[in-house]
Amino acid sequence: MNRRQVFGQFIGIATGVVALRRSTIYGQTGVRLTPLNDDLAVVTGAGANLLVHRANDDGLLLIDSGLARENDGVHFVLKNYSTAPVGVLINTHWHPRHTGGNANFGSGGAEIIAHINCLKRLSTTQQLTFPDRIVEPLPPEGLPKRTFVDRGELRHGNDVVRYMHLPPAHTDGDIVVRLANANVYHCGDLFWNRLYPYIDYGSGGSIEGMIANAARILGEVDARTSLIPGHGTVAIKAELQAFHDMLADVNEKVDALLQQGKPLGRIQASRPTARYDEVWGDGRFSGSEFVQMLYSGKRRQVGGKEPLKTSWQIL
Repeated sequence: MNRRQVFGQFIGIATGVVALRRSTIYGQTGVRLTPLNDDLAVVTGAGANLLVHRANDDGLLLIDSGLARENDGVHFVLKNYSTAPVGVLINTHWHPRHTGGNANFGSGGAEIIAHINCLKRLSTTQQLTFPDRIVEPLPPEGLPKRTFVDRGELRHGNDVVRYMHLPPAHTDGDIVVRLANANVYHCGDLFWNRLYPYIDYGSGGSIEGMIANAARILGEVDARTSLIPGHGTVAIKAELQAFHDMLADVNEKVDALLQQGKPLGRIQASRPTARYDEVWGDGRFSGSEFVQMLYSGKRRQVGGKEPLKTSWQIL
């Protein structure tokens, strides 16, 4: 049984295991809502992992909104979870897998919160270079109305929601969101659990930033914290540590080969991800594709010519 099949039965969290018989599924696309506790649930199958917090007087607070094409599924599972509307939507960064539902929620009255760099990118046409793709700006109703530079917080029901910008890593607008009382931490795409991550070098990202921010998050959480990655299964601190260590090791190997002047093909042939591919390469990227992304991004950083662009559907 592979890990996707395992995830079809259970989601591991810091306090134990939540059986999916308690979940709600939108049958047409497989969008699924699974409770983590009485007030929190994770939504999967919408392009990214969304987190929802419900409060009797404050309605729903949603972290990320998923792909536009998954709007119907997201709304279906949320309505089955609570009759209250989404009053607050927090975006962890600008990519369409995390902001595609913004316009629907914004037009429904949700206050959208994001880092100022996220707003800048959502407001203008973006040119992605890996893969080669144009992303059009969101309509006004989908744009964040409350922005911040460093950090902020709000009270939602019985919890305090703290959000903070971290230095450029996946993009230049990444934030993390912590529900203090529940001890749940949404990492956005700064954490991909058991998946090689996408790093958007064109939006200011880098693997060095990813490593540094994983270390920062590790310093903020404890063994009982439930970690929501942008992609992959709900995790605990030890799994984030494994992510950090994998990135650091692969980066060291790729850098050493680049310093030797090795071309992309030779670097891929040396298999710097070999020890990790069985666990981390069963997702959006194989080890070879991940190495190509790093090579392309590092060449971009120093002004070199990038290798052939891909058409992978990353966002």
